[in-house]
Amino acid sequence: MTFSAYQQFPTPVLITNMRGVIEYLNPAFTQMTGYSRRDLMGKNPRVLSAGKTPPHVYKKLWDTVLSGGIWQGELQNRSKDGRSYLESIFIAPMKDSRGKITHFIASWQDITAKKHVEQGLRRRRRILERVSLQDELTGLYNRRGFFALMEHQIQLSRRQKKQIVILYLDMDHLKQINDKFGHKSGDRALIAAAKLLNKTFRTSDIVARLGGDEFVVAALDSEKEGLEIIVRRLRANFEEYNHSRADKPGLLEFSLGSILIDPKETVDLGALLEKADRLMYREKKRKKSGR
Repeated sequence: MTFSAYQQFPTPVLITNMRGVIEYLNPAFTQMTGYSRRDLMGKNPRVLSAGKTPPHVYKKLWDTVLSGGIWQGELQNRSKDGRSYLESIFIAPMKDSRGKITHFIASWQDITAKKHVEQGLRRRRRILERVSLQDELTGLYNRRGFFALMEHQIQLSRRQKKQIVILYLDMDHLKQINDKFGHKSGDRALIAAAKLLNKTFRTSDIVARLGGDEFVVAALDSEKEGLEIIVRRLRANFEEYNHSRADKPGLLEFSLGSILIDPKETVDLGALLEKADRLMYREKKRKKSGR
């Protein structure tokens, strides 16, 4: 049986015979795991195991495929460099022209990062259940919630050696909206601003209202996009909202200060927020002076 059709597959593919001996792996497999054909040909896939998957999972796997079925699930394996990763995998029998099982094929995706995000979101929900960390008006995190969640995210950024961008935003003209149209209009403006922030940023980012007209965002893993792209997307969403309400009162604008949290440095979050606040007011002052 030839397996050349799997050479160009973008996801890892591994094929064993009926005894579980590896007979084929494609280039995507080597790229993900670091194992070459020479490393694994003639061996059993158990050499890939990180030793963290319960035995009953493997029993269910083999019971399924030996009976001709397709097994789908999650396995904890280890790459050649020792990195443990979680994979979402399917394993299916391969049959000859007479319908007899001759081989088994496995293909998977690395879902480690996705699981970390999901675990982080679950941790956030558990925290919220223990103590109120939510701003009542907007539904965003409040100041206490922001500080509580950032403690975990700073630790995570250190382990993953990834920076965090802090954006400190102040709504322009909220006082004028309150004075001219009433506090209900001001509240609606704050709620609209919160929705635009949630639209702009990912669920893994932390978006909070510190109080009054001040918001803060912690954009995690943001070096992938860059600060300029993040700010451009944010301004575009506010401009789109304002364009849709050109004939209505209470257009939304904001002043912004930003700083980076370096994972290698000791972090005083309160001092960093004060610095971002000063940068924000510098922009607000510049806008008022027309420069």
